[in-house]
Amino acid sequence: MKRSARTLVLFAAAIALFTLVAPAFAQEAEPVVTVTPDEGVSAGDEVLVTVEGMPGDPVNSITISTCFTFPVAGPNDCHLADFGTYTIDVDGDGAGEGAYVMPDLADKCGPEAAAPCQIVVSHGIGASAVAGAAPITYAAAEVPETTTTVAPTTTQAPDTTVPATTIAPTTTVAADDGGSNTGLIIVAILVIVGLAAGGIFWMRSRG
Repeated sequence: MKRSARTLVLFAAAIALFTLVAPAFAQEAEPVVTVTPDEGVSAGDEVLVTVEGMPGDPVNSITISTCFTFPVAGPNDCHLADFGTYTIDVDGDGAGEGAYVMPDLADKCGPEAAAPCQIVVSHGIGASAVAGAAPITYAAAEVPETTTTVAPTTTQAPDTTVPATTIAPTTTVAADDGGSNTGLIIVAILVIVGLAAGGIFWMRSRG
């Protein structure tokens, strides 16, 4: 009876140990990926991608790609236009690096995106592929500058035209026809004649 109880306890302990250890044997460690730079990039920028812990002899080439989510479930989760163009060779420890040119994905991988895009290093795509990833963020899209042209204000020069001067009508004075001086002339003649006569008379009276 004691032996049966002891056997049962050992069997239970073995099952518990297997439950803890089995996942570690079944699960392969995820490779560690680093991208430099990893934010503020633009289409056409070259980044350096490094990986550690990748299997040294994969069945397929170890590729670099941009994916919209990670883990990757299928081809629709990644940008495949350049898939297979950029690869990495790893050493016996599963470490390596390679250059990657960023595709034009600012609309999907900009800072406004709900989640950052991922630079994925893998041999294959899908749940069965060994892959590692690192987030990357594109620079914010530039808003075109709007130039407002203000029409120049035209200042009207003050009117410097001198108003026409109203010329008072000219009063023409009629020329004196001499009629009004006739009397004066006659009087003067008479005075002269009188003086002359008086002088003659005075001289005769003295002689």
